[in-house]
Amino acid sequence: MLAADGIVQLAADEPLALRTSGPAGFGCMSLPSEEIHVVGCDLTASRQQLMYAPPADTMATLRRLHSAAGRLAAEFPEALAHPEVARGVEQALVEGMIACLDANCAADESLSSHRQRAVMKRFYRLLEAHPDRSWYLMEMAKAVGASVRSLSNCCQNHLGMGAKQYLALRRMHLARRALRLAGSQLVSVTEVATQYGFWEFGRFAGNYKLLFGELPSETLRRGPTSAAQAVGRQ
Repeated sequence: MLAADGIVQLAADEPLALRTSGPAGFGCMSLPSEEIHVVGCDLTASRQQLMYAPPADTMATLRRLHSAAGRLAAEFPEALAHPEVARGVEQALVEGMIACLDANCAADESLSSHRQRAVMKRFYRLLEAHPDRSWYLMEMAKAVGASVRSLSNCCQNHLGMGAKQYLALRRMHLARRALRLAGSQLVSVTEVATQYGFWEFGRFAGNYKLLFGELPSETLRRGPTSAAQAVGRQ
């Protein structure tokens, strides 16, 4: 029996029949196998239908993201035409689903200090080689050759925060720099947010204010700032 906040992983090429005792709703996602491989355990080995019971907060995040993506597609389909928005939505949903599936894995993902340093060296090199790119957790894990859990543990040990939090914070700083460098007559907050993959615009504004003490529109209204000043004040 699938719980109200459960997830069922369908077996490949197998029919699915569902019976409910009352009104029910379902959301569906399809993940390419290369995304699942960066989880800390093998979720592709089973040829049976599997059921998962993720932690309530992790599942709530996935449901919120799934619902927000549906609203965006229905109410602002033109936003999804922006490559960075489409990429941001996709990566957010993949990260949310993988977090739910990964919570059911008990694999030991601890790495030696030597291995952690090697992972972080590749991590820093990628950030330096692409200073203006919006990186996401799944992309970075594949790029450095580590599982999501391993990369998150490495970042927690070396940076004091998980990889997902660090990369989101970095994108927020990139957006702030763009707002400082822009003229209010040239771009809008929405354009800058979408440029860095932020597609929940209300949440972006709220998180921005918590982090920087002002709304993104207030940053934009102050007018252009030199690149040196923008970087120096971060």
